[in-house]
Amino acid sequence: MKIFVTGSTGYIGQKLALAAAEKGWTVHALVRNLNSKFIPVHPNIILFKGDIKNKMSIEKAMKGCVYVFHTAAFTKEGDDQNPEFEKVNVQGTQNVLHVALSEKIQRFVFTGSCSVYGPSDQWPISEENEDKIKPTTSYALSKYKAEKLVKEFTKKGLWSVIVFPTRIYGPGNFTEGNPITRLINNISRNKISFFPYSPGIKGNYAFVDDVVNGHFLALEKGFSGEKYFLGGEHLTYKKFFTEIRRLSASKTILIPVPKWILKLFVRIYYMFLRFLGKKPRVSPKHIDRIWENRLFSNQKAKDCLGFTTTSFEIGIQKTVSFLKSKNDNTDNRFQRIPEKIKNHIKSLLNFIL
Repeated sequence: MKIFVTGSTGYIGQKLALAAAEKGWTVHALVRNLNSKFIPVHPNIILFKGDIKNKMSIEKAMKGCVYVFHTAAFTKEGDDQNPEFEKVNVQGTQNVLHVALSEKIQRFVFTGSCSVYGPSDQWPISEENEDKIKPTTSYALSKYKAEKLVKEFTKKGLWSVIVFPTRIYGPGNFTEGNPITRLINNISRNKISFFPYSPGIKGNYAFVDDVVNGHFLALEKGFSGEKYFLGGEHLTYKKFFTEIRRLSASKTILIPVPKWILKLFVRIYYMFLRFLGKKPRVSPKHIDRIWENRLFSNQKAKDCLGFTTTSFEIGIQKTVSFLKSKNDNTDNRFQRIPEKIKNHIKSLLNFIL
């Protein structure tokens, strides 16, 4: 059994590659940098240097495989004008789909994004709520275009399913796709932590191991042309932060921040980085999404795939245990900012991102 994995140095992709290798499958992992510290290492994993923007490298890596997990994506949402959204998320996905169809891949699983949906209001969004699709950023729009491409190739005869993880947290490398675990790390260590003051607003949080398992369930039990939400529990921001503080035995002081203050702060941060000639990872318009309900139903995944979830309490306990054994030296974006305010900025920005 050979399986092709894109994005294998990413948060989800790395775990998928390692889990498939543990099953005894041979994993063909496409990587841009063979020296990346996030390379999945296992005797059953074969590395192929390449890029989903390069069709020839995909053809070489996918040769002989029967299944595909396509998780690779450009995710730097703060840089809305970056052409990489279109090149990687849309054109790159089209390349992978073309090769998968020509190689007669038996099953293709695409990792979508819940960011393509607008606010859920008071009721969880289900897979049938096409009217809720409202991509508002370049990243979300590119993922939506990629999703439509997958559907087009399904009509051409490629067996495919789309899975939609919600806000993912849990043990794993501090990559672009793992901001919430970095936030949990900050809450457990900081003396002061800020959280959005938004009574009643809820989001959906999924434990990473459940999301990885959901990918395999979709591969094995899914129906071609279908999509499945891989979500966990719905929590208010206050509940999210207070539970992390309790379960990590942190003494951090939680301070609620109104929307207008956070917008002002991000606007100043945005202008500051622009002044330094750097590209901000977030803009003031991203703040609005924090004050929207982001509820998603996982009922279809449970009924059709046998998807199960880890309780938030257990998930956080596992995450905290992981973080205690890991020293974070990966986030050096704030080296020149005074130490007293560094952690406050990290908490705010990691939540937004």
